[in-house]
Amino acid sequence: MTPPANWITSIDELVRLFGDAIRGLVPIAERAHMQWRAPDSYDDWDQICEAIYRSIVIGTIEFAEEARTFLPVPDYDRRINSYEKNSFLVDTKSKDDVAFVSFETETEPFDVSLFALLDRNLRVIGSRRVATADVKFNLGCRDQNSGAWELIDKLTVSL
Repeated sequence: MTPPANWITSIDELVRLFGDAIRGLVPIAERAHMQWRAPDSYDDWDQICEAIYRSIVIGTIEFAEEARTFLPVPDYDRRINSYEKNSFLVDTKSKDDVAFVSFETETEPFDVSLFALLDRNLRVIGSRRVATADVKFNLGCRDQNSGAWELIDKLTVSL
């Protein structure tokens, strides 16, 4: 019997796979007369994005060996007032504390990443848009028992 295989991946790769997936759906959405570009996108597009994000990003994180007892990662494009009770995707290139919210379109589909700008208590105090090509995604994990903070880049996932 073949032992189970592991997939070594990174948070950055997962988020970029998600971006590729929704970019790949743009022509199909357009053929279906479904608005995908904000602010004209509606629930149908949002539900598709949320399902893909949950499958590719959140699901992989939850089933990775590194996951342990971390607080949950918010769903895609979930606007919340505080990240105190969450783990969240960060941009390690940012000098400020930020949490990934969604992709936006400036010139090409989903070429901009929207981040919530956070204060020291992880409350949202604003937003920041960054060219997606300039972002390095990582996972800021908070342990649900101790509240300890850990930055994770690489994940090991059993296949």
